[in-house]
Amino acid sequence: MIEQLKRVIKLLDNLSKLSSDNHSTFTRKELKTQFSNYDLSKMEKNNDIERSERGIYTLNDYLPDMFSIYQLKYQRGIYCLNTALYLLDFSDRYPDKLDMMFPQGYNTSKISTQISAHTQLSKYFDLGIIKVKTMNGNEVKTYSLERTLAEILRPQNHVDPDIVTNAYKKWANRKNKDIGELFLFAQKFKTINQVQSYLEVLL
Repeated sequence: MIEQLKRVIKLLDNLSKLSSDNHSTFTRKELKTQFSNYDLSKMEKNNDIERSERGIYTLNDYLPDMFSIYQLKYQRGIYCLNTALYLLDFSDRYPDKLDMMFPQGYNTSKISTQISAHTQLSKYFDLGIIKVKTMNGNEVKTYSLERTLAEILRPQNHVDPDIVTNAYKKWANRKNKDIGELFLFAQKFKTINQVQSYLEVLL
């Protein structure tokens, strides 16, 4: 009995150390660096961890972090558009579906219905990727603010005009805004005229 208790304490201690590095969301691969299959089954049965998606686990005393869960599930995807604005604190509207960008040719047919999948030419896909932390402290990939501001003006992306206007107003009031980068992305995405229209009013 004492040995079993010691084992449980050690398991929870290892889980605590892992969570301090990775916060609330883990892949099975990450957990396997510390725990055996038996240990994982035991912790899941004891409600120490919960399987959120296939191969992805969340600590049970945390609310599920859907941004982190789907980033781990679709590691090639980059958060974009409405979701990028939300993660960058340039929109207070939680997206109905999480916008994710994938390289052209990526098979999006089996992606979760909770994801709004977009594709982009490979030459543009990797441009402007940054990492941000969610409210749960998990790190995810999104596009930079300037890339997002240029991209949300593309008609095919159907971003709510109110969200666009509010994002541009907030950006215009920033001290460290990068106008050059905004115009660079606007040229790539052919939204230069729309961007100029906003800046003429706001700057």
